[in-house]
Amino acid sequence: MRKSMHLLLLTFLFITCQKEQLRNDDIQRDEQNLPNLKSADDAFLFLNNNMPDVYTPAEISRIRQMIGEPKTGDFKRSGKTVELPSGSVDALQSAVDEAGPGGMVVVKSGEHTENGLVNVEYPLKLIGENGATILINTPPFTGQIAGGIWFNHANNSQIRNITFSAGGVLAPTALLIQNSDRVVISDNMFTKFLISIMVQHSDHITIRKNHITADNSWQTGGPNAVGIMHVNGKSASIYSNTANNAVFGIWCCDRGGVSYGNNTAGNLYGQIICKVPADLMDPDGEIIGADDSGNHWLIALNESSNNLYAGIVVIDGSNNNVLLANSGSGNMVYDIDLVGPTERFGFFTPTSYKNRVYSYNDQTIKDCGEDNKVIGGTLIDTGMYPCDNVEVQ
Repeated sequence: MRKSMHLLLLTFLFITCQKEQLRNDDIQRDEQNLPNLKSADDAFLFLNNNMPDVYTPAEISRIRQMIGEPKTGDFKRSGKTVELPSGSVDALQSAVDEAGPGGMVVVKSGEHTENGLVNVEYPLKLIGENGATILINTPPFTGQIAGGIWFNHANNSQIRNITFSAGGVLAPTALLIQNSDRVVISDNMFTKFLISIMVQHSDHITIRKNHITADNSWQTGGPNAVGIMHVNGKSASIYSNTANNAVFGIWCCDRGGVSYGNNTAGNLYGQIICKVPADLMDPDGEIIGADDSGNHWLIALNESSNNLYAGIVVIDGSNNNVLLANSGSGNMVYDIDLVGPTERFGFFTPTSYKNRVYSYNDQTIKDCGEDNKVIGGTLIDTGMYPCDNVEVQ
């Protein structure tokens, strides 16, 4: 991604410098204390009391639905139920074709192997029995997605209860959701992919209760890995997932999403609110890149710990997001980083702005953006520890 985004060299040099500085513990504490918010109800009450013009009863009702049990009533059963037998090899595409629009493929318990791209072009349920594993072998990654399962124009599809495992070296993608609204990805496990879940031009996506362990070869000079990459799509719901060992555990772009109750650890950045650069290609050769930086997201009650740089990073023009009651410990530099205009990734990215952070006082926060508001937290003195800002281009 973007000449590997120069991430490893630039970031680890930055980490080393900043880590030495923070040992001096020259910090400032905001005297306002955030109450202990233990549940969604606590969070909604707090938001309604403190930002009533934004978090109206109607908006809270919308968000409550987004982090509740996903609605599946829009899926219209009209096709067949097809079983994918244990030990199958390159049989999933035929099962999808046989099931047809509105059908269901039941992945039987055991291991299944797929060596090419599986294309789903209509609503489909892909449901695993307990112990169902799909091993995905793909060609070496060249910047174009050439393997995995591609849900394209497949509104209301569901992918549940499957272990997806990368069989080959540096398998690029497990799931690409494209031009497919209201897809539910739930209760799956992903291991050793460069990108476990990618969402492109798909609204109202639900990604919940998945466990992701990314390929970590980026730590030794390999390509960057991302757990969940939400590129384009309005009102995404990303909640109760775990994402470990990636460069970016969860990557949020576009407008109006919710990231709630996720756990990210062992990444470079646990979560990043940003703008995916136009570097990847879909299977048809079309460029994939975010149309908008992350904006108007609610990032709440997440735990992001033991990441190699920061727990949550807001960068690249991301704006009007609310970060509420996120927690974490053991992040090597900061817990929350609101970034100004920078060339941190080897190219210019504009400042974050007009974001609001409500934080517990044990969270370290560095604010180098514009018109951000930080309430609570342990604030880093940017006079003592300068921002990596550059002149605006």
